[in-house]
Amino acid sequence: MNLPNKLIMLKKYVLGCCLLFIIVIVSALCKFTKEEFAKKENNIEKGEGFVTLIFKKFPDQINQGKGLKSNVISFFDEENLQIRDVLVLNFVENDTIFFHVEKEKYFQYYLSNGNDIRINSLYNFQRGDTIIVDFLNGIPDINIRNRVKGNFESNYSINLNIDAPIEPIVFRNRFGRNRTKEESEVYLKERDEYYNKIYKQLDSLKRKNVLSDRSYQLLYYNIYYSQINVDRGGYQFKTIADSHLKQDELLILGSYRFFLENFVQYAYNVKVPEPKVPFVVDYKDAFDKVMNSNDFSTRIKDYLLIYYFKAIISEGSTKEDAIYYFKQLQESLFNKQVLLKLKEEYIILLDGNTYDEEGALLIDAYGNEIKLNDLLKLNNGKIILIDFWASWCGPCLEMMPYSKQLKSDLINYDIVFVYVSIDSNITLWKNVSKKIGLDEVEYNFLAKNYPESKFYRDINLKSIPRYIIYDRKGKIVTLNAPNPNSDSLRKILTKL
Repeated sequence: MNLPNKLIMLKKYVLGCCLLFIIVIVSALCKFTKEEFAKKENNIEKGEGFVTLIFKKFPDQINQGKGLKSNVISFFDEENLQIRDVLVLNFVENDTIFFHVEKEKYFQYYLSNGNDIRINSLYNFQRGDTIIVDFLNGIPDINIRNRVKGNFESNYSINLNIDAPIEPIVFRNRFGRNRTKEESEVYLKERDEYYNKIYKQLDSLKRKNVLSDRSYQLLYYNIYYSQINVDRGGYQFKTIADSHLKQDELLILGSYRFFLENFVQYAYNVKVPEPKVPFVVDYKDAFDKVMNSNDFSTRIKDYLLIYYFKAIISEGSTKEDAIYYFKQLQESLFNKQVLLKLKEEYIILLDGNTYDEEGALLIDAYGNEIKLNDLLKLNNGKIILIDFWASWCGPCLEMMPYSKQLKSDLINYDIVFVYVSIDSNITLWKNVSKKIGLDEVEYNFLAKNYPESKFYRDINLKSIPRYIIYDRKGKIVTLNAPNPNSDSLRKILTKL
């Protein structure tokens, strides 16, 4: 996975095609193996104050994709005005996730196998719900165990039984080419017919009282803003009614949030660094223009400023940029409480201190610091494998079970496994580390001076996962070792 600009570009590309945000913030979660699943399924609920989601292991048809696999359940954090995306790690085994819910929460589930399966579904889950997520022909099949009614809404995308036209990116992945001009005209006609069928179906279900008023409203606007987003290049955003920019209650919808981004880009003529990649904008320019705008409601303006601030950091901004734009947030945000949470999450970038720019400086979950060179000296005489990863990196997380298995298999060898995350968000790193069990290993660190350190430039750390091996004298054996799911890495380590 290329970083950091490639990550932003990929995220926006997927958004443009699938109409869903992808940023990766993960809660501390619990996991169950396939063998344990049948035994614990009936006793796994955490309590009435939670929503429990039990994801069954991916079927083979989803895992066969050759591109990026995305498997995210997303919700809008209304208190902190941020999108919270939780990675579902059911690539090799079942995964169970708990969410604390006051009353109810709307979730969007985005699933892609990087090939021909792309799902973006909206769900309403309520306090005390236990949900079994299975997969039917590649589509999530939702069963709310504790509810007699409500499963129709939960499986809305299945129950509608309306075939959607093949999206351009899926068409390209499936057939290895873009549509011809004639095929594109047919696609546009089919897409309009598809949306019209959905609107009619929604109206019919509303009249029959199958859908609640709230679900009807959200599903309707989800489709409405999705249409605008699909046509964003030719849509006249400058003529849009002011009321569209003040619908605070729709911030829970990914399609509405993406619509707001598109409005900022096209109505304010935000700079685009690479014209060939129009979905990646200059986030600093977008931040500045939103800050000086009076078009939005107070809550939506706060949300957009926070979103662009986090996008600036995700681009790989310097500490100076992070501090500058955080000060702009302090002066501009109406909701000052959010600032405390942001400062806690990005404390490494915002503390104002400078660090050793020659070597790599690492920090553990308790705040203890150590230089990588000192760690090498501490383990002199042993082989060291460093695993560079990040909480938002799907391929990194997919490799973690194999890495842990390799570590277990080679326990009798003098091999030290060191895990180094390049996350900028310390809270996110801690939460994901706990989910995947890295909080229990001896050497699990956050890179405190990434990417400023000369060390990271010297090793050209521009993509992850990345594995580096040091020999028993602390000398680099390879800067780009094979993935832990390969026999090659095992052979290299056992022969040193």
